[in-house]
Amino acid sequence: MTKGFLFDMDGTIFLEDQAIDGAIECFDYLNKKQIPYCLFTNNSSNSKSVYVKKLHKMGFDITSDKILTSGLATILYLKRRSFKNVFLMGTDSLKLEFVENGINLSDSKVDAVVLAFDKGFNYQDTVTAHKLIQAQTPFIATHPDKVCPMRDGDIPDCGAMISYFESSTGVSPEIIGKPYPIMAEMASELLNEKIENLMVIGDRLYTDIEMGIRSGAKTCLLFSGETKKIDLKNSNVEPDYCFESIKDFLVKYIQSDQKL
Repeated sequence: MTKGFLFDMDGTIFLEDQAIDGAIECFDYLNKKQIPYCLFTNNSSNSKSVYVKKLHKMGFDITSDKILTSGLATILYLKRRSFKNVFLMGTDSLKLEFVENGINLSDSKVDAVVLAFDKGFNYQDTVTAHKLIQAQTPFIATHPDKVCPMRDGDIPDCGAMISYFESSTGVSPEIIGKPYPIMAEMASELLNEKIENLMVIGDRLYTDIEMGIRSGAKTCLLFSGETKKIDLKNSNVEPDYCFESIKDFLVKYIQSDQKL
């Protein structure tokens, strides 16, 4: 029986700035029944508080301890490996979150180079990171997304920056975010529940569902976002469950007496 849930956000519980029908009711139900869950995202440019404010504006009753960004998952992973000093390329918001979580930011004698979605990407930082990576400093990236979708078109994301360093150093980073299982492992630790007892719920086969499969969690695909039924038919990625939307998932979950 599933004992906890990992929800993707955009396309799964909301679209842009509007909650998907049934999503608010779903989390009200999970909160009432005290069923463990967290919301996860590959976006490492914003802190948990930014997502909480966005969710509250849409009507969700979700607290910051339920949010897991690839940035926070990276922090948890660094702590697991006892890495206390890092050279971080990321936004000011992410840098603040690292410091608040006890990670020291430095450009020398560091335990790891961490690459995130760096909106201030500059040449001097790339030189520093390049030299550290060449000196065999562990190289970690928050997520693999090549572009970040915007209202007026996409912009380069962390995956594009990974390619930059792979080209200059010949070294590939260890990647934390989905579809890699490390993020699911961090969610498992956050919820204090074994991965095999968790279910990943999302709208993308190649990130959300792929992460669930790689990590050994159950998976549930919703057709409310990117993936359409024809995409599933033509894919080798097979989720355990499929529903039209989170509203259908909620109804099925209640009707099944929490036996998914």
